[in-house]
Amino acid sequence: MREGNVGDPAWSLATFTNDIRGIDACDYVVALYYGNYSDSGTSWEIGYAFASHKPVIVVHFGDSSNLMIHEGCHSNLMSLEELGEYDFEELERNRYSGKMF
Repeated sequence: MREGNVGDPAWSLATFTNDIRGIDACDYVVALYYGNYSDSGTSWEIGYAFASHKPVIVVHFGDSSNLMIHEGCHSNLMSLEELGEYDFEELERNRYSGKMF
């Protein structure tokens, strides 16, 4: 990453560019999702990964989800324990079964 102060234009562009490069280079994306309280950047990264045809594994925290997140991801997990047991070789699909908005 280029040098710069957090929040300045050079830092902002470098962070954005590195995020894109990282998603482009990966085989899949794992995202921690807190419903409407999630960071909008995380939601954007999930959408970019989906549009780039990368499987997205979302770990949901809380008791509800936005349909654009859970319908757009490859697999929905409901805890870090499920993430620890998830087989990334198999990449099983799991539908979301909780409350949604």
